[in-house]
Amino acid sequence: MLRVGFGLVPGDPFWVLVREAVQQRAEMLGLLLIPVTVPDMRATGDAYWRFLEDLKAQEVGALIGHVLSESHLRAVINAGVPIICSEDTALTHPRLV
Repeated sequence: MLRVGFGLVPGDPFWVLVREAVQQRAEMLGLLLIPVTVPDMRATGDAYWRFLEDLKAQEVGALIGHVLSESHLRAVINAGVPIICSEDTALTHPRLV
């Protein structure tokens, strides 16, 4: 079963609906969603390093998230974790959807 880091924060009714839809679809696809706390976009150094180490420790095969800065997106991708990002970004990469 593929383990997917799940870092969508339900900040308003829209994100609550998005989270519910992702959870339903993951169940249909047989994915195991692992709740993760994505650091704030202003996070630097140690906080983000701990986040990347946590992703590795939890053996996630991908990350679903939003509100990630481009530098954070690059760091996650460079750590070998594909990302499904719900925010618009100018960054392009084969592991970024």
